[in-house]
Amino acid sequence: MKNLIWGGAWGLFFGVIYCAIGLLLRIGRGPDFLRGYGITFGQLMLLYAAAPIAGGLVVGLARPLTRWRAGAVVVGMMAAFVVVGGIMLTLQGPVNHWQSNEWVVTSIVAILTGIYLGNGFWEDRVEPTLLPPELPPGPPPPRRPLGQWRPR
Repeated sequence: MKNLIWGGAWGLFFGVIYCAIGLLLRIGRGPDFLRGYGITFGQLMLLYAAAPIAGGLVVGLARPLTRWRAGAVVVGMMAAFVVVGGIMLTLQGPVNHWQSNEWVVTSIVAILTGIYLGNGFWEDRVEPTLLPPELPPGPPPPRRPLGQWRPR
């Protein structure tokens, strides 16, 4: 439950930031700035609020897997698929109306984004907390001289 609350809180944090950006866009560009996308401002705000929270809940549920780099990458891909899927739902409508190209684009974007973000999360948050590797016993091995040539 602690991990679920952690993920939901991070998702809510990003949702608030995205909604603030959406409000600034509406103020700066006017009420018709979404006309070319075929969505309303309310749909955009719903996407900006719901997608990060859903992605954060996925990350929170799977947070124990982030101990390992591969687990963090898989969790990143799952969360990215939820967020990118929400974007596609907003732009393309229900899933049963999607063509194969929408599935391919959603999958590719989610995989690439998830790999990047999951690996970055692991390197920033998990790797620094790991214990350093144990050194072999005895003195360190002698270092080789730089290059092949040694002055006499």
